[in-house]
Amino acid sequence: MPVKITFPHAGEYYVVFKDLMTNLGFEVVVPPPTSQRTLDLGVKYAPAQACLPFKITLGNLIEGIEKGADVVGMIGGKTGICRLAYYSEMYQKILADNGYSVDLLAVKVKKEFWDNLKKHQPELTFRQFIKTIRSFWRKLILFELIREKSLELRPYEVKKGDCTRIKRSFLQELEQTTDLSALKALRHKIIKGFASIPIDENRKVIKIGLVGEFFLLIDQFSTMNMEEFLGNNGILLKYSLSFSEFFIGSLKQKRFLDKYLPTHNHKVYQFAKEYITRPIGGHGRETIGEAVVFRQKGYDGVIHLYPFSCMPEVVAGSITSKVSVDWQIPILSICMDEHTGQAGFQTRLEAFTDMIKRKKFMPPQNENDIVHLEVSQ
Repeated sequence: MPVKITFPHAGEYYVVFKDLMTNLGFEVVVPPPTSQRTLDLGVKYAPAQACLPFKITLGNLIEGIEKGADVVGMIGGKTGICRLAYYSEMYQKILADNGYSVDLLAVKVKKEFWDNLKKHQPELTFRQFIKTIRSFWRKLILFELIREKSLELRPYEVKKGDCTRIKRSFLQELEQTTDLSALKALRHKIIKGFASIPIDENRKVIKIGLVGEFFLLIDQFSTMNMEEFLGNNGILLKYSLSFSEFFIGSLKQKRFLDKYLPTHNHKVYQFAKEYITRPIGGHGRETIGEAVVFRQKGYDGVIHLYPFSCMPEVVAGSITSKVSVDWQIPILSICMDEHTGQAGFQTRLEAFTDMIKRKKFMPPQNENDIVHLEVSQ
């Protein structure tokens, strides 16, 4: 019988991870969409000081195990100075202590992933593995293309909901497409499909960059569907980090290139160097450097999202006010945990973006009418 595996839902990224695990020979148990029950389970079993992403992903795994999974898959483990390095061990201990007997498959861009995979799939050949990774990567890039197009066009759509509707349609099609040639054709279809959405090019739109903790940048439940909320209110959003960039960034070769060559990350680290002189774990340096890059690209503001107790982002958050003053860009830092309320969260987003709109589209008539944007902590 095939081994049953589950993994954190991670927003809509489950679409590509489901395909990866299926092609590797597992029977995939997709956990239910993240809900309040998911969070409640995570809060119940996780340490009180654990961050929001840990609690949500733990709840995802428990719900997957309840549906019959024998193995849980998790990104990373045992490396790095972020607490993410200890997630796998914490999962195993917490699950075992509460009667959930499962094995762990650490998904990482290292030979260790292949070695662990062979323990569960001994008949898998390296050629099949490479073919599966290629298919997974193409699906991942297409997934991120769909997401990027929806974020770019949603503020301009004439009929609200068009971008969301076509996004869901393409995600369903992507989930069902396995042939590599069909994936190539799907890319052109995605571009053509989004281009067909009626838009109002004259609409007044502001551009906001999103920085912060990686999980909060990809999981819609954690941010209470912030993408659609802001998009429907005339905000064009751009994330500083995607899953594909997360994987590539974990390669030692890429880190070497970023250190010495003029890559995007090299530029980010150079900007961050004035405020943070060394790695502090997670994406703390990237938060600072990317905020400056967004400013240079002409974005109107930056939203910084971070979980309560996430030390790299807490450090970065303490610096954003200085970055805001030095580079003349409004930055809103918001701390998220299980107690964050949707009404209060959305009110802060509205107040921040409304101030930016007022400054951009209603220029002061005289010196006494100048609108000051303050950094919210």
